[in-house]
Amino acid sequence: MKRITILLLLCSFFCSALLAQNEAPTPIKTDIHAVKLHLQGAEVMRKVSVNLKAGRNHLVFTNLSAKLYDQTIQVATSQQAKVISVTSKQNFMERRQATPRIKALNDSLEMLRDAIDLLANERGSYQEEQTLLKQNRSMKSSQQNLTVAELQSMSEFYRKRNFDINKNITRLTKSITALNRQVFDHKLQLYELNADKRAMAEIFLVVEAERAGSTDFDLRYVVSDAGWAAIYDLEASNFANTINLEYRALAYNNTGIDWNKVALTLSTGDPLQSMSQPSLSVWNLGGSSAYQINTIVNTTVDISVNDNAPIQQQVIQEKSYYGVTKEAEIKTIIGADFSEEIDYNTTEFERYRNNQPDAPNIVLETLEVPEFNADFKIEKPYTIPSDRKPYSVDIKRFDLPATYKYYAVPKLDKDAFLLAQVVGWEDLDLVSGPINIYNNKKYIGQSRLSIDNLSDTLAVSLGRDPSVVLSRKKVKGSSQKVFLGTSKKASIAYDIVVRNNHSKAINIEILDQVPISSDKDVIVTIDEKTGAADDAKTGVLSWDLVIEPSQNKSLNFGFSIKYPKDKQVKIEYKKSRKMEQQRYF
Repeated sequence: MKRITILLLLCSFFCSALLAQNEAPTPIKTDIHAVKLHLQGAEVMRKVSVNLKAGRNHLVFTNLSAKLYDQTIQVATSQQAKVISVTSKQNFMERRQATPRIKALNDSLEMLRDAIDLLANERGSYQEEQTLLKQNRSMKSSQQNLTVAELQSMSEFYRKRNFDINKNITRLTKSITALNRQVFDHKLQLYELNADKRAMAEIFLVVEAERAGSTDFDLRYVVSDAGWAAIYDLEASNFANTINLEYRALAYNNTGIDWNKVALTLSTGDPLQSMSQPSLSVWNLGGSSAYQINTIVNTTVDISVNDNAPIQQQVIQEKSYYGVTKEAEIKTIIGADFSEEIDYNTTEFERYRNNQPDAPNIVLETLEVPEFNADFKIEKPYTIPSDRKPYSVDIKRFDLPATYKYYAVPKLDKDAFLLAQVVGWEDLDLVSGPINIYNNKKYIGQSRLSIDNLSDTLAVSLGRDPSVVLSRKKVKGSSQKVFLGTSKKASIAYDIVVRNNHSKAINIEILDQVPISSDKDVIVTIDEKTGAADDAKTGVLSWDLVIEPSQNKSLNFGFSIKYPKDKQVKIEYKKSRKMEQQRYF
């Protein structure tokens, strides 16, 4: 009897344990309340209150992004509840819930498909009738006892009926084509909304509660396919002592879950930091530390940050649209609805193609980041849908001390360029990125801010200034050539005049040059330079001037070249450019 009792107790215990293990978890829906968006990846934070029973509870957090990293899941709860285990898996049965916009587009698609089927059935009926008419006409023609009047009547009937059938087939084909193009436009919108049905992730918890009651859970994890890239707006105004720098981010979310009115923080840190202690590697001054991130590429102009040096700008050559043919992209978008007979080159598709960047939206780029991680807490809540598109986020505005200086090379360009020299930018935790430049509310162009070159001054070109007028002319009678025994001596002189039409004094740097010679038989001598500093290695002459309002300043320089008379030496610079010109002869 005791043995039976013991066996029954053991069976009861194992059955209870088995039932506990097979207990269906309670589904828990949560809302995203905060997101910490990194340059690559995002840390998602959710909060929820759950009513727990005393003892062991099995919970499952549903409708999570399938792109979460399992190893980053963190669950925090009150002291009255203890988390026993945390696991995650993909749920391929329940898909991403469609937004009202996606649902409306899918409903419209079904209506369009039904209309296409009806028209296709009607067109098929006409085509079958046309086939029967052709067969019947052949049979009638084979009969020998038809009069001329009967043949004429039959021919007229077939002609009229065949014309009506062809007219209806043409009309229906045009209608079917138009509806198929509408189907493509709808699918294109769904494609842009990232409406593909994908699996959702779920996180399973086993929680031990001391007593029944409501318990708060904080859930956080890191997801991929999200990030941000820096972009700047720099605005100068009327030689003000400060320049406004607006720090913005282009943030994207392609995680499969929309972020609706979340508390947003932008970070330059790495969300997948290792738990191992750091170790130093060799610091090589010939290179620089690099951080691989996914970012948004813009066709920009390079801007260098050097010690008070003028900007060296180089336009990046525009790349072709990212190698995807129209036909391949159309097939990707429309899927099973594709038909070889339909021209899908719609206005909406052209708009979509024209709006695409010259490379894929998200590409791998080496980016310089601040030495220490910086977090920027955004004051107002943001909504960032999961639709592959970049959204502008305002980070911060800075007023930076600035001085102004003009820069001119009248030998190459008759205009003076205004440079703003900005200091104090290196302490702002900036990330390399494109910078839009404005002067007095006028858009000047786009450059690129690079933080990989250490400097305390950032020189930014604010464009041409027509109020500073320059001229460069050869001095009359200065061109001379004389023979000195077996040598020739050629001389030339130039006059540079600069006028300041501003109401305040300006600082301007003017550059010109004299030739240099690598031939010991050709000797260059500077005859006059009006106080210019000269660089013997490059031949560059430079004047740093302060010009008062409405004042003219004249600069003269000249040089002589002595060379063997049997040699040809070009001493005058002729500006030229290549251009297409119509010929009439």
